[in-house]
Amino acid sequence: IDQIEDKRINWERAALHLMDRPVAMRSNLHNVLFVPERLALLVAHASHTRPAAERPAVRLDLAALLAAVPEAARGAAPAAADRGVFGAADSLAPGADERPDAQACLDGLVWSRERFDVVFEPARGGAEPFVRFPSPCQDGPDCNDTVWMEWHRARDAEGEPAADRRPACIVVHESGSGMQVGRLVARGLSAHGIHAFLVHLPWYGRRRPPGEKPGAAELVPAIRQAVADVRRARDAAAALPGVDFGRIAVQGTSLGGFVAATAAGLDRGFQRTFVMLAGGDLAGVLAGGRREAAEVREKLAASGLSPAEVRDLLNAIEPLRLAHRYAPDRTWIYSARFDDVVPPAHARRLAEAAGLDPAHLVELEANHYTGIVYLPALLAQVRDRMLADDAAGDDDPEPVDTGRPSR
Repeated sequence: IDQIEDKRINWERAALHLMDRPVAMRSNLHNVLFVPERLALLVAHASHTRPAAERPAVRLDLAALLAAVPEAARGAAPAAADRGVFGAADSLAPGADERPDAQACLDGLVWSRERFDVVFEPARGGAEPFVRFPSPCQDGPDCNDTVWMEWHRARDAEGEPAADRRPACIVVHESGSGMQVGRLVARGLSAHGIHAFLVHLPWYGRRRPPGEKPGAAELVPAIRQAVADVRRARDAAAALPGVDFGRIAVQGTSLGGFVAATAAGLDRGFQRTFVMLAGGDLAGVLAGGRREAAEVREKLAASGLSPAEVRDLLNAIEPLRLAHRYAPDRTWIYSARFDDVVPPAHARRLAEAAGLDPAHLVELEANHYTGIVYLPALLAQVRDRMLADDAAGDDDPEPVDTGRPSR
């Protein structure tokens, strides 16, 4: 055994001498010899007076070093950093709009671009990690000045955090305080290999003080702020490791669909836009919609606002005013045939204003709630459309079965 060990040492010394002068230059700073069969590294560093080739090598046991890495950190993707602060900057580029009404809408929604920090908050208690950043619109209560997003990290085929860069989607939740549908969407996209960032809208989740609820007066300012938050969320996600900053989409459902529809009209910042169970003409939805829409209508009426005043308020965040600014080949709208909360006519109005091809307006055989049964198929479509090569077009290989018989 001693003889074998002596031979090993001699072989390693001989290999080290292959890097001697004059092979190594006088500027030689570092030398490393890797011995694969033993997972050993022999490392030498230059001193102030001698190159690395003329300095003694230190032997490092790579196997022992790897064994010392905590179990939770092994195999982690770059996106799974323990904590950190990442520099970001607004990429908002609305440009000028030749339509005076659209320009007036933009003037009320955009902000001056600036640099900002994105803070990663590690996961606790089995929950997803959070990402937070300052809201670009801080005119309301302090609780809404910071935007919180749940980071549902992209998973590989084995269900582990992806080690390479993956596309991302900003997910905008529905009006329910538990954000269950938004969370289902985020988890589904994560399983499909896409980073999903579930934005907590103003007065929701981490942004809702205990025991407090927004009044009617906060409705429109909160949605205006939500539009700005969702657009900045794109740039916050782009600053994070593991995210393909060239492929970031936005998806919204119900209330989140209206927010996403308006945010997508600010500029062409999102690679794809998916609006589900939402549309255009917010005032019309509140005037004729049932259930959640009726609840909001009653709340506004109780505040003393007239229908005309409500329409004027909602006009500030109306998606129809900006729909012509969408990229029609990268936008899809999903409605439900029997939806009495957001009737499908509102989705058709938004699609018409955006100039969408009929194939980009999908009507499901469902209502506002039973449409959840289509979610797996819809998320598969979102995945396919996000991963499609832009140069190859946006043909859909697998259309969603909407429940209607083929004609």
